[in-house]
Amino acid sequence: ATNFKNNLENLVGSKYVNEEIETKYKDLEETLSIMDAEIRKIATTATAANRGTIVVTKKIFKFLENYGFTIICLEDYEENSANLNTLKNNFKAGTYKYLLKTSTEEDNEIINELKTKYSATVIDVQMMNTLTDTQANNNDTYLTIMNDFVANLKTITGA
Repeated sequence: ATNFKNNLENLVGSKYVNEEIETKYKDLEETLSIMDAEIRKIATTATAANRGTIVVTKKIFKFLENYGFTIICLEDYEENSANLNTLKNNFKAGTYKYLLKTSTEEDNEIINELKTKYSATVIDVQMMNTLTDTQANNNDTYLTIMNDFVANLKTITGA
């Protein structure tokens, strides 16, 4: 956001437009800071209640460890049948109920088994690198996608 703001200010010669850019940047910075704090709060609350473990399909979600979540990634378990069986048993026992996956990812054999045999609820996470035409038509933005992600974290952790 900072780089984008600085580049815009360098391209625009108008003092008034640059002031508007700075105002919008400060608003965005505050919004992102609030979201960051909300994710940290969710992680702290969930961890204190022993619900801070999140099962994910891809390593892309490992950034959540920086917030204090424990991440179990299916990519790490695919080649280890003992760990995979332990994971399945945890779903069976109700220890884990949710599985985060990217919305662009196809369900594989493990995901299908967790859904059908172990009643895992799969939550598709919209990726924020590009908006699809459908998302653009629905007026989705980075912030709406992030708000959805934060809501999903609350659902998964019961926070």
